Amino acid sequence: MVQYFMNSRGNAFVYILIAIILLAGLTYTIGKSNDGADPINEMDENQAKIAASAIRAYAAQAQNAMLRMEQFGVSPDDILYMLPTKVPDFDNPPHTEKLFHPDGGGLAYKQLPQGAEDKNNNPTLKNGYYVGMVANIEWTPSTVHDVVFVAYGLTEAVCQELNWQMIKSRTTPEVQSSFASTIVPSEFHSGSNSDFLAGNCPECDEKPSLCVSDDGGGLSSSKYAFYDILVAR
Repeated sequence: MVQYFMNSRGNAFVYILIAIILLAGLTYTIGKSNDGADPINEMDENQAKIAASAIRAYAAQAQNAMLRMEQFGVSPDDILYMLPTKVPDFDNPPHTEKLFHPDGGGLAYKQLPQGAEDKNNNPTLKNGYYVGMVANIEWTPSTVHDVVFVAYGLTEAVCQELNWQMIKSRTTPEVQSSFASTIVPSEFHSGSNSDFLAGNCPECDEKPSLCVSDDGGGLSSSKYAFYDILVAR
């Protein structure tokens, strides 16, 4: 009987101890939820960091592909930047001059990372990656055409994160010209390129990479794009 009483007291003590631990955990969780932290915002921030890092990594892959083409002796003027979706031209030889072909630059075409895309599509440009030659960028060494990598149609959060990773600033400078006329190669849209001048974006001057905004291209909100100069000529 005494032994049973002792066991009961022991079991009761264990149950009380468990209850205290659970109560402490609940109190800590409630406290954390009330300290100003927003779990949803934290998740969005983490997703933006992952997406921004993926975009920069893909830009580095594009740079390596350009170097591979240079080793083949292919000039930037002779590189074919057509996407694999352009059939049957993409499959027609020669292949060594095609940036995205396995026998050329070997750059695998990708979609924008999950969570990076602004769903408010521009009617003239599709969201996604663009690589190609544009008119002269004023702060490059000469007045000839340059080659750029562009991630177009990003969310503002991803754009801000890209700039934070590169220049420790979350501002997104506005380009006083459409992306189609400055940093997106003309072969991917119906317009033409004009020189990208420092006056179009004073904050872009001398920066080889940056994420910028435009006036929305007739839409109700701005569009965001990341550019990286692959060949500054």
